[in-house]
Amino acid sequence: MDESAEHLARQRAELAQEQAELEAQLAEVNRKLIGARRNLGQIHNTRTNDISVLPAEVLVIIFETLHRSQTLNPIRNPTPDLATEERATPWIRSVQGVQGRDPPDNWKIPPTSVGHRAEIILSHVSNKWRVIALQTPSLWSVFSTYQDAAWNAVIISETKRLRTYLGRSGNHDLKLYFRFQRVVQPPTEADAMFWTLVKGLLNVALGHIGRWKHFTIFAPRQDPGVWDVALTLRHAFARLHAPKLERLVVMLAPSTLAAGRLTIEGGGWDAQILLGDGGESQVDPCPSLKHLKLDRVSLVGFRPPLRHITVLILEYGAMPIDANPSFLIDWNVLITGILRLPNLEAFSLCDDLMRLDTYPAGGTHWAEYRVDMPKLKDLRLSQAENSMSDAIEIYSSLYFLIRYITAPLLETLTLQGFNIDNTPWELVAEEWLHPTHIFPSLCSLTLIEVRVVNQDPITCAVFRQLAKLTRNVTMLVLSYRNQYLNESSIIAMLLRWSPWANSQIPLEELWPAALDVTFHFPPDLPGNGGVRRDYPWWMDLFYRWKKYMILSIPGECLTWVPIRSRWASRPVLPPSPDDKYDFAEHKAPNGLSVLVFPICSRNFPRSLPWPLLSGLFASDMFVDELALDPFHVVLPDQCLHHASQCFRILILLKKLFIR
Repeated sequence: MDESAEHLARQRAELAQEQAELEAQLAEVNRKLIGARRNLGQIHNTRTNDISVLPAEVLVIIFETLHRSQTLNPIRNPTPDLATEERATPWIRSVQGVQGRDPPDNWKIPPTSVGHRAEIILSHVSNKWRVIALQTPSLWSVFSTYQDAAWNAVIISETKRLRTYLGRSGNHDLKLYFRFQRVVQPPTEADAMFWTLVKGLLNVALGHIGRWKHFTIFAPRQDPGVWDVALTLRHAFARLHAPKLERLVVMLAPSTLAAGRLTIEGGGWDAQILLGDGGESQVDPCPSLKHLKLDRVSLVGFRPPLRHITVLILEYGAMPIDANPSFLIDWNVLITGILRLPNLEAFSLCDDLMRLDTYPAGGTHWAEYRVDMPKLKDLRLSQAENSMSDAIEIYSSLYFLIRYITAPLLETLTLQGFNIDNTPWELVAEEWLHPTHIFPSLCSLTLIEVRVVNQDPITCAVFRQLAKLTRNVTMLVLSYRNQYLNESSIIAMLLRWSPWANSQIPLEELWPAALDVTFHFPPDLPGNGGVRRDYPWWMDLFYRWKKYMILSIPGECLTWVPIRSRWASRPVLPPSPDDKYDFAEHKAPNGLSVLVFPICSRNFPRSLPWPLLSGLFASDMFVDELALDPFHVVLPDQCLHHASQCFRILILLKKLFIR
C-alpha cells in the first residue's frame, strides 16, 4: 500500500514537471508566433509589389478616382472588426441632465461606421499608402454624416472626425453633407442635448465656409429642435461670404416652425443668406452658386441671391401636408424673378408653394406673361398628393406652361399629379390650340398620375396642345399608382378605351416619334386583368407607331403576347422574382418591330434619373431622399426598369436593333 502511494506521488511529480515544460514550450511558441505576426505585418507594410512600385503621382490619381466613384449612402451593417482611429469612439457615460440611466440609451454607440469610406481603407493598407493618402487633401475634402437623436455620443465623435478631415484637406474645396433626424418620441432632455451638439458640429463647418463647394443639410422630421438649429444656421449664414459655394441644398420639412419667432410677409424673393457685408464693398458674396434646392420650410429663411443660378429645385418636401406652409411665392415673382433668370438650365416647381390669388389673370396676355427660357434643358412641374386646396388643380403651372413658356433647348419634361379638368381662363377650344410652337429639342416626356378628367372640347384641346408641344419625344413614360386605369388615364386614351374616340383626341397627334414607351401601373388592379391581357387592345397600340418601338409593361400583362423569345422558339415567360428574364421581340401585323420588356414590380428601383443620362442620378447624398429631389423622378408605388442597370442595356439594345 505504502509503496503504491509513493509510486503515484513520483508519477504525479513527473507529470507536473512535464506539464511545466510543455507550458514553457507553448509560451515560447506563442512568443515566436507573435513575433512572426509582427514581422509579417511590417513586411506587408513595407514590401514592394506590383502596385506599390507605381509613382506616388499615379497612386494619387487612382486614389482620387476611387474616392470620386464611391457612394455617400450609409452602410447599415458595416464590418465590425474594421478598426480605424476615425471609427474608435470612446464610450460616454451618463451625464447630469439625462435622468436615471447609466449609460443612457441616448449615449450608446450605434451600429454605424465610417470604416467603409475609401479614404479610410486606403490609409490603412500600408505605410506608403497611408503617407500618400494623408498627403492627398482631396481624399479628405468630402464629409458626410447620417445621424439621429438616439446617438448623442456619435455627434461628438463626428465633430472630432470633421475636425480631422478639415485639417487633412488643407485648402481644398469642401463638400459637406449632413442628415439629422429625431427618433425619440416624445421629446426628451437628451434631444435638447442632441441639437446642442448638432449646433457645435455645424459651427465647426461654418468656420471653413470660404472653402465650401457643396453644402447639404437634411432634417426631415417634425421636431422643434430642427428649426432651432435652422434659425442659428440662418443667422450665421446671413453675413457670410461663400466664394466657392456651387451647390446648396437645405431640406427641413416638415419641421415645426416656432410660433412668433419669425415673421413671414409677402411672396417675394428677398435674399436672406449669403449677403456678405450687405453690398458695402460691392463684392459678390456667392459668385459661384449654381445649384439651389429648397423645400417649403427652407424657403422661409434660407433664400440666397439667385443671379447665378442654373439649377433651381423648389419642392414641397417631406409630408404630411401643412395647412399653412408659411411662405408662398407670388406668381409675378416666379415669372419675372425666377423663370426669366438668364442662366437657368434645370427647374423644378411644386404648385403647392405658389399663391393662388396671384395667378395670371388671362390666357392671352402675351406681352405681360410670355416667358422665353433660352437655356432651359430640364423641367419638372408637380402638385403634391392630397393637396389642401382643390383650386390648385385650376391654377396650375401646367396651364401656364402650355400657354406662355417657350424653351428651344428643353430636352426632358416631367409632369406629376395634374388633373386636366377645369381651366383657369375663359378660352374656347380653338384658342387653346394656339400658338402653334413646340419644344423642338424635347426627347423625353414623363407623365406621372396625369389625368384628363372629362372629355369636353376645351379639356381635350388643352391636352392636344400639350401633346403638340411634346410631339418630338422619343422616350415616353406613363405611370399610374393606386387607381383604376379608367377613362381619365392617358393609357386608356391611347388604347381607345371607352369613352375615348378619335374625334376627341386624334391618335396621330400623340407622340408619333416615340421609340421607347413605358407603361407603368400596378399589375394587380382589380377589374382590369381581363382587359390588360386581351391582345387585340394592345395590338391597336402597335399601329400607333410606324417602324420600331421598345415597349415596357408590367410583366403580368405578357401572358397574352403571341411572341417568341429572342433567344429560343418558345413563349416568353413572366418575370421571375429574381429579375432573371429575357426581353422578347414581336412583329406586329403592320410590320412594326416591338422589343417587349417586362417590368417586374417587386424588384425595380424606386426612381428614374432626371434629367436622363445627365450624371445627376446621385445628385443628393441618400437613397431615402430621392422622393424629395426631382432629379430623381419617383414613380409612386412601383418603379421602372430605367433606373437600374437595365436602362443602359436598353440604350445599347436601341443601337443594335433600332436602325
